[in-house]
Amino acid sequence: MASDEADVGPPRPPPEEEETVGPMPPKKKKRKVLEFEKVYLDSLPSAEMYEWSYLHRDVVTQVAKLAIADRDAPKVHIFNTSHAGTEAMHIMEGIEFVKHYRAHLGPVDGLAVNDSGSLCSTISRDKSAKVSPDGKHFVLLAPDRKIRVFQFRTGKLVRTYEETLEVINDIQKADDSPFKLENIDFGRRMAIEREMEKGEEDYPCNPNVIFDETGNFIIYATLLGIKMVNIVTNRAVRVVGKVENTERFLRLALYQGVPKAKRARTAAGGESKPVEKDPTLICTAYKKDRLYLFSRREPEDAEDAATGRDVFNEKPRADELMSADAVPITGTAKHSMARGATIHTTLGDIEVKLYMDECPKTVENFTGHSRNGYYDGLLFHRVIKGFMLQFFVTTTVTPWLDGKHTVFGRVTKGMDVVGLIEKVKTDPGDRPLQDVKIMNIVLTF
Repeated sequence: MASDEADVGPPRPPPEEEETVGPMPPKKKKRKVLEFEKVYLDSLPSAEMYEWSYLHRDVVTQVAKLAIADRDAPKVHIFNTSHAGTEAMHIMEGIEFVKHYRAHLGPVDGLAVNDSGSLCSTISRDKSAKVSPDGKHFVLLAPDRKIRVFQFRTGKLVRTYEETLEVINDIQKADDSPFKLENIDFGRRMAIEREMEKGEEDYPCNPNVIFDETGNFIIYATLLGIKMVNIVTNRAVRVVGKVENTERFLRLALYQGVPKAKRARTAAGGESKPVEKDPTLICTAYKKDRLYLFSRREPEDAEDAATGRDVFNEKPRADELMSADAVPITGTAKHSMARGATIHTTLGDIEVKLYMDECPKTVENFTGHSRNGYYDGLLFHRVIKGFMLQFFVTTTVTPWLDGKHTVFGRVTKGMDVVGLIEKVKTDPGDRPLQDVKIMNIVLTF
């Protein structure tokens, strides 16, 4: 047969591209983008430190905000409750105390105000959901420390944000985490979280979640600070209050309007001068008798903020307090700060002088914790000879700590006891092999 003989039969089909066997790979999802995100963020507080705090008659447990758009006298009312079951109202222009109601004999766990401001309601136990202003979503913060966002119309779960202690521990261990704290600071904050989880009945510690006015962001307080999360892009876009390591913020209320003093005024030529919003986040903190205000401004003197931003406004009379163990207070709030303390430990007594004039904020916190028994039974869990023992008594000059920690007192008697504690044997992690405890602290005024 000749080599150039034609093939017999129908022609062969042209070669086809090899087909993919099995299921097709999923298409890459396009990352969601919130248009004009920067504009929305400009209407939210951004300062890392709270600008002002105002004293209240007792530990503040709830807060709600109401803006009254009166053309002649616009005001923002802040409703708050204390653990003793009382309500108070403040006006933001100068934070003027207005009214005091005795509504409950027990702790208040929920607070709500209607749009017109004519009704204020409280409940004994908080079982509520927050609905976004646009009516599209509602959000819940559950006891398992998870924040869940649902579609309002269908009830479908669309977002879940986990703030469990396990997740926070993992964040702390990650070297590249933007939320990483100093180990001493992190340990102190974790101790407060564990105390909160015990659930003292007189001090409700259930934080809330709120929406901004657009419904695109949720805001809630965590151990690491107050987070602002974009639920459209699913990103944490801002954290405020991270540097405030003596407050564990809980309940929030947000004001995003323009105060009366900054309203637009008509210029001589008939043109109105534009005025930017002055957003303010009003917060409570765990076992604190203050309202904290975050804005877009840092404190006037951020390097020494403790001396000026915490307003010592007058406290109500002691006979107004419902708590049976309340300490009588007269005059200014300095009477509620101790001048000295005796720390009774298992190895002896340590007497200290407190710098109430130089460090009023820190001394106020120490006084409150001592009164509440926070330090009772506390272990000196870390002792480094020639350096320090916890809760941070330095035994030598430490210039590398300047500007990082507040020196709010000094030992005046009992250095021999400090020396005994410093000499106890420790493990490789500087933890004493023998338990050394603070039995209790007695304050002097």
